[in-house]
Amino acid sequence: MNQILSQEEVDALLNGIKSGDVTTESTVKDNRYSDGCQPFDFIKNNRRMKGSFPAVDMVHEVFCRKLRTTISSLFGKIIENISLRDSRILKYKDFLRSIQLPASFHVIRMNPLRGLGLLVLDSKLAFSFIDCLLGGRGDNTFTVEDREFTTIEQSLIKKLNVNITADLQKSWVSVYPLKIEEVSTETNPQFVSICFPSDMVMVTSIDVDILGALDICVPMSILEPLRGKFSKNLSGMKTDVDANWRKMMLNQLVKTKLDLKVELGEVKITGRQLISLRQGDVIFLKNGPSDEFPIFIEGKQKLRGTPGSMKGNKAIQIMNDINTRRLGNGRKSKRK
Repeated sequence: MNQILSQEEVDALLNGIKSGDVTTESTVKDNRYSDGCQPFDFIKNNRRMKGSFPAVDMVHEVFCRKLRTTISSLFGKIIENISLRDSRILKYKDFLRSIQLPASFHVIRMNPLRGLGLLVLDSKLAFSFIDCLLGGRGDNTFTVEDREFTTIEQSLIKKLNVNITADLQKSWVSVYPLKIEEVSTETNPQFVSICFPSDMVMVTSIDVDILGALDICVPMSILEPLRGKFSKNLSGMKTDVDANWRKMMLNQLVKTKLDLKVELGEVKITGRQLISLRQGDVIFLKNGPSDEFPIFIEGKQKLRGTPGSMKGNKAIQIMNDINTRRLGNGRKSKRK
């Protein structure tokens, strides 16, 4: 192996390559892709994956509904829109770089799980809450200063975070009961270390109306052991969410205003008769005063009734239930 080729041997080798007498391709077969597989580096993988933990997304959907009530109470006004923006998986260091400063970082412990999580309140949400507590409107019309929070401001923000963590703890009950408590508060992300910079974390971003946003960051090392429990409890959680959704929809439906009209009758006339109509002309309808008139709700016939008067006002008496219809022989049949 330590022999050096002479110039004549080098020239002969180059001529052999040009003429094709010497093959340059390796005769060793590379079996890495023979079965269609591709190499995958779990350490260097920094792709963002969505939907890996649907149960966690459902937990945060419940959290948004609970937080809507809590924030409305704290701000003293109705906060209508608190929604889940997105859920993503990325490296912890990439998440910290994406945060716009100033921000309030709250390290949390999620007992009995091992490890720490992180709640991040952006400056808009934090200053809106402070403004509201100090007598302002808390409507985010002020200019957010590019500075760290003072000691007094941090104390006020902590009150907001206590309520947020309480709602988050309640939201986890249907999947995996946790006791969530705050460990520390920071304003500098360099001092916030819940895992190694290269560790993968799941980040959920929640928009709080026009007031700001908050992020929930949990290391994947904490969530992975719960994957089996997620699949078992997901169906039960869906039932609870669906029941709450149906209850909410029912409450909205019973308050909805509907257009109700009574048709006194109809008659067909020709175009000549139409253009010859004058004030005082009488059009005879086929219905009599004792006949039943169709009642339309939002343009669809649902009821029938007879006309009359009550307390000096025109009225109509309902003659059938909304779920039944009259047949031609006067009998009733249930609507399917």
